[in-house]
Amino acid sequence: MLPYTFSVKVQAEDLRYFNLYSFYHRPLGFFATLIGILMFFASQYTYLSGGALQDEIVMTIISLVVLLYMPLSLSLRAKGTISANPIFSAPLNYSMEEEGLRFFTELDLGKGVSTESKLRWESIYKVVRTRHELLVFSNQVNAFVIPLREIQGKYETIRDIFKEHVEDHKLEKL
Repeated sequence: MLPYTFSVKVQAEDLRYFNLYSFYHRPLGFFATLIGILMFFASQYTYLSGGALQDEIVMTIISLVVLLYMPLSLSLRAKGTISANPIFSAPLNYSMEEEGLRFFTELDLGKGVSTESKLRWESIYKVVRTRHELLVFSNQVNAFVIPLREIQGKYETIRDIFKEHVEDHKLEKL
């Protein structure tokens, strides 16, 4: 079965899903959302109880910033990353080998820039399947993004290879 090679094309929406997942699956994302909701209800309570208009306005602005600005900025960041990084202009290649996962591109990224990266099976932090993508984390923050729409028909094979080579506690929703 190994090596097993496949290619994917990562788009802005894929990075947007990854950014949203990364933010809202951490304590900061949870607490930011909680603060935004509490500020919204506090502003409504202030309004209904006849409190100071300035307090209501400040709390409403804070809740809007937290609840609307964060997802919007994460989406805009994804679009900026796609347009600014030439590696996303061509399909990205993955090879699942005996030693681990190898990522490579055919693009010429310039002198001194590596076109290949390797992640040993035991170095994988975790593998998560979301509704839209398969995320292979090399640490708590960074992940290889594999859109599920790009691996239709190949997902079961890829999942089985991960299950065979990665410890069970590092696999989520596979």
